[in-house]
Amino acid sequence: VFIDAFDQTLGTLNAVNITVYGQIDSEGRSVNGSSEAGRTDVDIFLASNWQVSSSVADTFVFEQANFVNPLVSAQSSPEGTFTMIPGEDSAEFEFDVTTGERSGMLANVDLAESSPG
Repeated sequence: VFIDAFDQTLGTLNAVNITVYGQIDSEGRSVNGSSEAGRTDVDIFLASNWQVSSSVADTFVFEQANFVNPLVSAQSSPEGTFTMIPGEDSAEFEFDVTTGERSGMLANVDLAESSPG
């Protein structure tokens, strides 16, 4: 963050709030190319924190890294049920997963270094 249009005649800059937004989306398709009925699981895991870092505020973490529980997931059918039948329309599974929009306010905002004068 750099504030370029602020000058000393306006006084001290205070009460600045910075809100951050993020969203993770994934879409695609899976095709059962085998000769047997199948199913698809789509899981998205975070290898590192999903976060926003700034030199003027504390880091904001949307979600912690997690290799055990998926952030978002989709299944072509319930576990143990194989509905993707080769040669039929059901052999293809299209998925579109999203976290939805997330937002949060950065804490401990200090623009002293970013403000002239």
